[in-house]
Amino acid sequence: MIEMTKFRDLSIRWKIILIIVVIAVQTLILSAGGFIYNDLHFFKKDIMRNLKVLASAVGYNSRAALVFLDAKTAQNNLLSLKVETQIQFAALYDANGESFANYARNENENFRHPTTLTEGQFFYKNHIEIIHPIILDGEKVGKIYLNASLKEFDQRLEAYLLIVVIILLATLLVSIALSAKLQTIISAPILYLANMTRKISQTSDYSLRVNRRSEDELGVLFSGFNDMLTQIQTREEDLVRYRKSLEEKVVECRLTGEELKSSEESTRTILDNAFDAIIIMDESGVVQTWNKRAAAIFEWTPEEILGEKLVDKIIPPRYRKAHREGLERFKRTGTGKMLNQQIEITALRRDGSEFPIELAISAIKRKGTHIITGIIRDITERKRAQENIVKTQDQLRNLSRRLQSAREEEKTHIAREIHDELGQTLTALKLDLSWVSKNLTKRDEDVLGKIGSMIELVENTIKMVQRIASELRPQILDILGLSEALRWQAKQFQNRTGIDCELTMQPEDIELDPDRSIAFFRIFQEALTNIARHAEATKIQASFKLCLEAIVLKVEDNGKGMDLEKAEDPSSLGLIGIRERSLVWGGQTTIKSQPGHGTLIEVSIPLELP
Repeated sequence: MIEMTKFRDLSIRWKIILIIVVIAVQTLILSAGGFIYNDLHFFKKDIMRNLKVLASAVGYNSRAALVFLDAKTAQNNLLSLKVETQIQFAALYDANGESFANYARNENENFRHPTTLTEGQFFYKNHIEIIHPIILDGEKVGKIYLNASLKEFDQRLEAYLLIVVIILLATLLVSIALSAKLQTIISAPILYLANMTRKISQTSDYSLRVNRRSEDELGVLFSGFNDMLTQIQTREEDLVRYRKSLEEKVVECRLTGEELKSSEESTRTILDNAFDAIIIMDESGVVQTWNKRAAAIFEWTPEEILGEKLVDKIIPPRYRKAHREGLERFKRTGTGKMLNQQIEITALRRDGSEFPIELAISAIKRKGTHIITGIIRDITERKRAQENIVKTQDQLRNLSRRLQSAREEEKTHIAREIHDELGQTLTALKLDLSWVSKNLTKRDEDVLGKIGSMIELVENTIKMVQRIASELRPQILDILGLSEALRWQAKQFQNRTGIDCELTMQPEDIELDPDRSIAFFRIFQEALTNIARHAEATKIQASFKLCLEAIVLKVEDNGKGMDLEKAEDPSSLGLIGIRERSLVWGGQTTIKSQPGHGTLIEVSIPLELP
């Protein structure tokens, strides 16, 4: 933590140099580490490969010596390993594992046998051991043991480390030199900006400007700095003009004692005739002025409250601590969260009852102390009216929801009556006509033709009845649910109009209560009808998605679009119907369009009823 603090306190120049050097050094160390590891890994493999080759060659040459128990020849074969400087020990063992011949590079050193004759390769800290079988005609006649020093490996590692240290030092020096040169590209403009800031702060000359030196982020910063200076200069000039204006007004408004008294009386008259309560207090919260409207609202007379602390009179007990803390903060800093803005809070009457008020607070400083003015309006009636409006809206929404449900129920009843009663009657009429046609003789050709025309007319009437019943209340909505009903509606629309209609659902099967299901179905139906009538579209993309808190239906076409101001026209019944159906369920309807770029209708209805 201390090191980070020191780093933060460094100049930008040294920060940039250190960052570049650290990155360069870390990159070099990682690269060198990877290279050394890779090279030493393959170097070990080469050593092991060479040992295997040596073991195979010496073992092959020693097969006869082992079979014929020729120890001298075996010893000579081992002595041939003198040319391999890394071999420290070598030995031949017969088929029973008994030592047959051995070799040690240092004759004064005791021969070191392996701890085990298990065949394989074994790595140790400073040497490698290999035990290889000797095979003759498919039969194992012995084993050869080689012990090789890793001194060459250690020397290679030391050499690599020395090279890395040298390169690291060189890289460090080059990085410092380059970073010291390159850092000026960033630090110089920043130092220039810092010096200009210091100069402007000392001289208060806001007409100074910095020269933009590049088009990068620093260039943008310089431009923003100049813009800020321009704004400060403008405000400073405005303040100077305002101060002069105030000074002139102060000179003009110097009053004699009588004029001052008359002014005070005028001020009192204005305060007492104000429609709102006006309260003036000092920075400690002690009431200095209390007009008639304040007395009427809070039921405290001026005699009773002047000189008292406002917090003890009109602030509810649960808010008094926060009010006192706010006053203390204002006394220390001269600022407050509630200053110069209009807010709604709860106040306290003399009888202890609470009521809502609208409050605007301002403060001025006079003779070293702050004077705080509060303008207060009783908004009890407004709040009550707002609550009544909300309640009325809820009632209207519930009524509209009930009316739509009743309308859909009536449509369902009419569709069922049309389908069952009229459909059955027409079907029976068709059957009777068919029977008459079959029982007439061929001589009555005119009658047969007429009956055929009647049968065709009855069939068309049956299809019309089915279509009307389906439009009133599609049975697929009650049988298979909303998802399948929407898919059916999209397919029917595409077949009827020739407009390509693509509908996606997420998830594939969305289950809703019957009332909201019919609402979404009617909204989708109305949107498609509007497109068919006005859009001149060739393609529609619709989506029906179940989100965390709402269900969203989107219908977008590639038609000619429309003017959104015309969409608000009361004569646009289709769009009004869509909005009304969504509002009944506390939903929102968004329409985005412009001429020549199609139209998007998005309807979002919450999962929970409002």
